[in-house]
Parts: sequence; C-alpha cells; structure tokens
Amino acid sequence: MKTSFDFERFEKYLNLGLCAGLQDADMVCIEAAVALCSGEVLNDEPSCVLESANGYATTLNDAYWPTPQARAKRLRRFALAHIGTRDLNDKEFACRLSEQTIRQILPIALRAVGLEEAALRCAAEGTKEAARAAAGWAAAAGEAVWAAREAAARAGWAGEAARDSAKGSARSASYTSVVVVAKVGPKGDSILTLSADIAAEILEEMKARAEITTTK
Repeated sequence: MKTSFDFERFEKYLNLGLCAGLQDADMVCIEAAVALCSGEVLNDEPSCVLESANGYATTLNDAYWPTPQARAKRLRRFALAHIGTRDLNDKEFACRLSEQTIRQILPIALRAVGLEEAALRCAAEGTKEAARAAAGWAAAAGEAVWAAREAAARAGWAGEAARDSAKGSARSASYTSVVVVAKVGPKGDSILTLSADIAAEILEEMKARAEITTTK
C-alpha cells in the first residue's frame, strides 16, 4: 500500500515522547502519531496499518515504559515498519508473530521460574502445543509461577487464534510480552523492545517480498 507520510513530523512526535493511550497534552500514542503523519484526523487505527499490527502496536504502546521518550525510542523501528502494511496478509503476520513469541518471549518467563524443559521445547518448536504444555507445567508448579502460566496460556491462545482472528491473535501475543514483563521486573522494557523488534522484522520481510512481487 502506497502511503503519503510526513516523516519529519513523525520524528518530532518521537522526540517529544509517546504517551500511553490516545493523547496526553502535547503527546500522542504510536498509532495516533502514524495517523496524523499520514494526513488523518487524530485516531488510533490508522488506515495504512495492517489490522493485526495495529492491535499489537496498541498493546505494546500502552504497556509500562520508564519514560515517554523510552517508549518512543524503543518502538521507533516497529512504528516505521508497520506503515504502509494495510494490504499485507493479516493471518501470515499473526501466525509468524505467534510462533516467534512462543520461541523467543515465552521461554524468558519459563526460565525465570525454573521450567527449563518447557522453555527449551517452546524455543525449539514455537507451536501452540508447546505453549499449552508449558502452561500445564506452570500450573502444576503452583501459584508462585502465575506469570509464567498466564504467559504460556496467552501464547497458546495466540497460536490457536492466528488462523481465525489475526487481530485477536496479535493482541494475545503482545499480552504475552506484557505478562512476561511482570515476571522479569526491572528488565521489562528490554522484553517489550524485543517484542517490537520481532514484529518489525516480520513486517520488513513481508513488505520487501511484496515489493519484489509487484515489480516482476
């Protein structure tokens, strides 16, 4: 999808920092910044963005970040990657995002509570079955590992829903990251950054592939 975008204005929003929620004084959220720089009115569902990527962006944006400037800096790559993605395949993005969340994000929470075997299986397989098995192991371990159990359950649901509800699956993948943050504590923003970079890498590859296809 060809999108007219004001990159200079976008950089100004990033320099100010991004807020949680649609708007806060002079700050806006990541999706509002994209919408305004695309020539749209203030909203958090810019028309140039893939629906599932929009759901993912909203959850990551509204998660806890140490400062608005940190939020802007860490989400910058993903923000740029998801501009002009509206015509990409929603389900492909959701499926790939779900797999990488199970492979890269979920094992962090599992290892934090000593579930190494479950972590290794999730990293190796990246499947909803691996995530569900991890949720079962975490449940058996008791209340002390509630965050790992919740993260695994959400990751498993993301894998299940990816083929039916791309936006719902993407949101569940992002909630997995937020729950993992609750478990790892002070290092939480690094988890959110990794989550954003995973999504950015997927979208960058999909956009590049789409451009090659259209030029043939």
